[in-house]
Amino acid sequence: MNQQLLDALEQIVARIPVLDATRQYWFIRTNGGAFFQDFLDSGSVGIGYNLVTYAQIKRALVQRDKTEGGILGAIINRYPEFDKNKLGRVLGLFTRFYTDMQEGDVVVMPSAGSNEYAFGIVTGDEAFEVDTTTTDDKTIYRKRRRVEWVARKPSRSLDSNLYEAFRAPQAMSTLNPHASYLDREMHSIYTKDGQTHVRLDITTPDGIDGRDYFAMGGALFALCEQFCEDANIDAACGEIDVRQNIQSPGVLEFIGKNRMVTTFLASTLTVALFGGHVKADALKIDIGTEGIFPIMLEAYKEHNRQENMRAVLARTLGAMEAKQGLDMLRIVAGQAPVEPRATEQVSETMPVAAVDTSVTGAISAAGKRAATASLSQSPTGGSSPAADNGPERPAPTRQ
Repeated sequence: MNQQLLDALEQIVARIPVLDATRQYWFIRTNGGAFFQDFLDSGSVGIGYNLVTYAQIKRALVQRDKTEGGILGAIINRYPEFDKNKLGRVLGLFTRFYTDMQEGDVVVMPSAGSNEYAFGIVTGDEAFEVDTTTTDDKTIYRKRRRVEWVARKPSRSLDSNLYEAFRAPQAMSTLNPHASYLDREMHSIYTKDGQTHVRLDITTPDGIDGRDYFAMGGALFALCEQFCEDANIDAACGEIDVRQNIQSPGVLEFIGKNRMVTTFLASTLTVALFGGHVKADALKIDIGTEGIFPIMLEAYKEHNRQENMRAVLARTLGAMEAKQGLDMLRIVAGQAPVEPRATEQVSETMPVAAVDTSVTGAISAAGKRAATASLSQSPTGGSSPAADNGPERPAPTRQ
């Protein structure tokens, strides 16, 4: 086996993000999209009911007091018109936001009209409250948790399995049952629970030719089998499962137990999509002169059968207008995944059909809005059952 190829694959494996299997997933509404840009720019998410201050909630959390003398009492004092059911929903929202939500959890929020969605990671256990002159819930949500936004995608590009999950009417709801779909929306290559996942986007608006689809699969898996044989990897260990939601456009996901084999598959897809060289100054990527590309191309030359299969892959992937996530391209190219908040552009020298910058294109902050310019941070708390995010009426300006 080509030791140089094994060494190069090991380096790629080390760059693949390993996701925490215990992290939770949350859907947070943005007051009909009114606070979508605010949350993006400020690197946070928030909830309403501004009249109950974070200081009151924090005190009750420290005392573990959810009774009428604690969080519930603070809600009743500020919103005496709420009935029992409404009080329960607000208490649930506060508990979930301040205690259940943890650092490392995933947050998803919709824009106005749910035309697009932003995906982020909770970056700390500490909550904070925005210091403003108004407590009007229609103007601002003061209670916040810090979030690092890592992806922003149009709704039309999302996996159809998520559509129903995003219809939840509550201000904050769990998305844990949809974790696998959310992971692959945020990462096109990652390891979780000991398995490595590789996502390939099939973007052709037309029907998929069955001959192309099965020829692609046959060639790809034949190459992986050859790699397992050459690297002395047990056949059972080298097995790769496939999940597909190919509706033109759609998603094709490969899941492998062996990280080396799955990384070889990802690298093979990259070589097949880009040929021998990719240069994109804006992305600071130059593949072909070093790293995995020349090594794999040399390995293909060793076996005429492999070279023919590479040609089959290039043709069939092109016919299906397959795209590879920018994060996977960077990892295979010898770089870390796309850095959060970096503005990503595809240069004219890069085949646009092969890279989807929206997959992991991080959000670039245009600057904090005036309403959130004076963020004052305080120690955190946690969260609980879903609830409305704030009263329909503007709250009076009292502290």
